[in-house]
Amino acid sequence: MASKRHDNGAVDAPVRKMKKKNPKMDTIVKELAEEKSARVELSKQLEKANETIKALQMSLRSPRSESVDSAAFSQQAGPSSTQRPRNEAEAERSRFLTSVNQMSLSSINVPECKPSVAGEQIGRRDYESWIDLLTDSLKLAGVEDEPTKFVVFKVKAGPMLLDVFKNTKSTPESPKEEEFPYANALSRLKLYFGSASDIMLQRRKLALMVQGTEESDLSFIMRVNSIARLCDYKEGKEFEEIVSTVATHARDKDVRIVALKMLNRQGSFTELVDAVREIKAVKMNEEYYRMQHEKQEKKAVAVAAVSAAFPKAESYRPTFNRRSVPRGRFGHPYAGHSRFDSQRSSNREGERSTHKEEVYRCFRCDSVYHKAEACYAIDKTCLKCGRRGHIQRACRSIKTEQSRRPGEEDRSVKPEKVASIEVDVVAKAEEHADEQNVGVDIPK
Repeated sequence: MASKRHDNGAVDAPVRKMKKKNPKMDTIVKELAEEKSARVELSKQLEKANETIKALQMSLRSPRSESVDSAAFSQQAGPSSTQRPRNEAEAERSRFLTSVNQMSLSSINVPECKPSVAGEQIGRRDYESWIDLLTDSLKLAGVEDEPTKFVVFKVKAGPMLLDVFKNTKSTPESPKEEEFPYANALSRLKLYFGSASDIMLQRRKLALMVQGTEESDLSFIMRVNSIARLCDYKEGKEFEEIVSTVATHARDKDVRIVALKMLNRQGSFTELVDAVREIKAVKMNEEYYRMQHEKQEKKAVAVAAVSAAFPKAESYRPTFNRRSVPRGRFGHPYAGHSRFDSQRSSNREGERSTHKEEVYRCFRCDSVYHKAEACYAIDKTCLKCGRRGHIQRACRSIKTEQSRRPGEEDRSVKPEKVASIEVDVVAKAEEHADEQNVGVDIPK
């Protein structure tokens, strides 16, 4: 008897009817397949993310390895609605760390290395200032691995510093370029800027430094100190060179003197700066004092000038009832018609008048505000008339070439006699006026 095969595979088993497949099972199988493919895809993404992290920031591996493993945490933790599969959590964590790394790198705002003086090459001082700024920025950003530091260095250095770096070579004492590229670059640049020729150049710059016309004394001293630090002098020798440059090229005399005193007594740079500040304070005080007192003196001079320009009102009072002096050739000795008439009349009227200018006018020098007894021309000889006791400016003698118009009664007199009489009268009148003004009594 031939055996029959039934649905359960047993021999001589009872024949059963075929059942239909459950649709729920198909759905579950499909979901499992999709989940498996998703895990494969996430695994690939995770591998790519790990490679990126290794290339950009190897330092993040150590804190990440020391932290609690996500799988162990997921096993220990209880059921949670936010708990996700292991692969998905690791991928999100990798993306988060990558974004944090990119943000920290983008926060490094360091300008490119440029020379402080336009048209010149990058100097040692420029490079040291720039590399200090870059090092501090890398520390703030948390960048510690050598490859990332070297990438940031090449991005931020600029074309001029990169040209200098490419022209340098590694030495046996330098760190290995494959393992420590950033340290190797710093070592090569340090050897380049710290060579003997560069030190000699900095020392010549220090010796030839000159203070600018618009540069203050304190700024000049600080600039000298910054150059002296690049010359590799010893501590005592460095201050000696600083003081020597200041004493030679400073524009202010007081600053030069202070620098020489500092050199003799072996002072310090801080003492030199304090002394220059004291000099600046004293000069500012003297300038303020001068400005204030010049204003006061100008005001006083202006008031005095205004007072002199407007004399008292009573000095303008006219004098009336003047007695007319008879004029004639044989009259009173002072009545002759000559150039002294107006002067003699003004002298006599000045004694009675209150006019200030007439009272204080000296007949010896024709000046005001001093008396004839105190005049410097009391022993001077006149260049015009030859008499002693006055100067030419105040001479009141008449010129011989001027002649008076003779009257009808004087036509019989010869001109030579008239001229001689006039000269005698004038001489006697001048002697009488001189003696009267100096307070000498005339004997009668």
